[in-house]
Amino acid sequence: MKRFLAIFVLFLMTFSSGAAFAGATCDNFMYYFKNPQSTRLVPNLKCLLDNNYLQVQAAIKPAVHFFAAAIRNSNKEELLLHQLDQLKAHYSGDQQAIIDSIIQETKHFRSPPADSDLNFDLLWSEFFATGSAEPVRKIASYLKLDSTESKTAITCLASAEWSLASNAAQLPRVLKILKDLYPSSTGIMKRRLKRIIDDPKGAADLFYNASTTAPNFKAFTAIVW
Repeated sequence: MKRFLAIFVLFLMTFSSGAAFAGATCDNFMYYFKNPQSTRLVPNLKCLLDNNYLQVQAAIKPAVHFFAAAIRNSNKEELLLHQLDQLKAHYSGDQQAIIDSIIQETKHFRSPPADSDLNFDLLWSEFFATGSAEPVRKIASYLKLDSTESKTAITCLASAEWSLASNAAQLPRVLKILKDLYPSSTGIMKRRLKRIIDDPKGAADLFYNASTTAPNFKAFTAIVW
């Protein structure tokens, strides 16, 4: 959970605050889906590269997936890929590799399964890019888990529930997706969804606070069951 929290919070800090860039004009990508402007994608990628936010390894894959999803969801994929190819000529090394990764992922785009902390990050970046309900539904499907002794599975479950609650507290679109999913859910998944829907911020705080305890595995276990 701590690793997931670090990656997810880093992604939000990197892409959701234009103020994070001194003198820069990078857009708030957490809300990109509300007003998608494909003409801003390449300039904003340049902004991120020039401000060295993509030097942090944990941010690279979510960033690549965000841009690939946003480009695929636009009606200007061919033009944007051409612009990325031109942009690539102005960089070298790791930065050039990031641009090339976006180009390749756009061409061979695949939405990941909800089966790990990293994939939760990718699914959220996909949601921020498109506003599609499908990535949120995938993450919510992990709430069906009802019996396991695997520490990895339990921490993934805590990550899933925390990220759903945290985003539902901030984004009405996420809360609506969960409310629409609730009537058809059953058993323990329905109970977990209800906890989020009834009090998104409270549920998010519950898991965040548990992530700061030691050993946090026991704290998560007490909450998720």
